[in-house]
Amino acid sequence: MRLSHPDYIKLVTELYKKKRASNNLSLFLAHPTPAKIRQACLHVYKERYDKKDQQLLRKDEQLLVDFFGPKEHGKQFLQLIRDFDADRFRPLDNYLKKNTEKTDDKNVELLAWLIDFQHRPYVFDKDVILSDEEMALIANNSQNKTVERTEENHLQIEENGPESAFNKTLQEQQGEVNKEPQVLISTVAETSSKNKKSKGLLIIILILVSCTAGIYAVWKGMGSANTICAYWAGDRYQEVPCSEDPGRRLIITIDPEKVKSFKRITRVDTITELSIGKVYYIKDSNIIKYYTEGGRYPEDLTRNLRVLSRYMFEKYLRKEELSPGNSLPLSKE
Repeated sequence: MRLSHPDYIKLVTELYKKKRASNNLSLFLAHPTPAKIRQACLHVYKERYDKKDQQLLRKDEQLLVDFFGPKEHGKQFLQLIRDFDADRFRPLDNYLKKNTEKTDDKNVELLAWLIDFQHRPYVFDKDVILSDEEMALIANNSQNKTVERTEENHLQIEENGPESAFNKTLQEQQGEVNKEPQVLISTVAETSSKNKKSKGLLIIILILVSCTAGIYAVWKGMGSANTICAYWAGDRYQEVPCSEDPGRRLIITIDPEKVKSFKRITRVDTITELSIGKVYYIKDSNIIKYYTEGGRYPEDLTRNLRVLSRYMFEKYLRKEELSPGNSLPLSKE
């Protein structure tokens, strides 16, 4: 099949992860640093260029030229690699550690060379034969892109202002409410013109609506007995007497169990892969905040928290090291 460039990058990256997980990488690549990546290049060059056939050497030679530069005045690639500034491997190092989501194409090709990816280098519109595992990875990659677009669209809506989305929802709901009386009035008018008994039917309907509203009011009143008053204290709800003067605080009625369990996660380095589907988040002022439960955003009750998806975890939380803090700033592309 014809391999797209995003799918090519996906296969290279996943092969690196697979080899690292199965301990099939050298220590230089399993725990990389810029200096270790340079050392890995030296080892691979010595080993592969002693063992591989000349056709494969020619295939990789363009990559080495693109990354390390052409051989000059009798210099061999081995000498070029030794003299290469280790700091220039830092972009690839950051990519492998997931400090960045994207990297230059030459870094991807260097990684493909280091891990001996069989479909290297990438050639536009080239047909390749993929294994079943590689086909499954590409299919999964397409599904992940759909999830990414959904998540990014949501974050974009919040970036443009949560009020617009909230007001739009209210307008849609109001539109539906406004439609119902028109349909009801139209139906009653048509029916009354045909049959006087419709008046009696309308009276029955009104009685039923009144009874339903009364039952709901009684039920709501009973439910309020199981709530307490509290205000948001920055990282949790703090209970207060309902008669207390709120001052500048927003005091709401809330389930006492919610007061105990709902908290903001101030140590984002404690969020692990097991937290996916259990932790909730929201973006506010270009900061992503995390909470132990879902529900309304306590600092703006017109907004709802969203459940932590695998995409959000991989993009913003899967770091090898995270310094403790109250929140995690959004990464910049």
